[in-house]
Amino acid sequence: MKKSKAALDAEHDEAVAASEGAESEVTEPTARSAKPAGKQQVQYRITPHTYIVVGDCAFVFPVGHPDTDNVSGLNHATTSTVLSYDIETGEFETKNSLYKPFTEPK
Repeated sequence: MKKSKAALDAEHDEAVAASEGAESEVTEPTARSAKPAGKQQVQYRITPHTYIVVGDCAFVFPVGHPDTDNVSGLNHATTSTVLSYDIETGEFETKNSLYKPFTEPK
């Protein structure tokens, strides 16, 4: 039986709530894996305007975003809702993508 998006979202919310207080390297508990299948990976530049908070949309400067029709890479962009954020690595996951800090080539 196929579950509706609302049912899947409710299950995810329950799993996140159940995991609160558990030790984790991620700053906010999450029931999702670090690399969900099918999500595009995006790099972002850390700027003074970068804003990343779990449960809110992030505000980042994307580098090489695969959706060039909607994301120019010339300005900051607003992401979909942040599901998890690892403050030590800077990596975060949204509903649509996985983001990693951009590292300048040497």
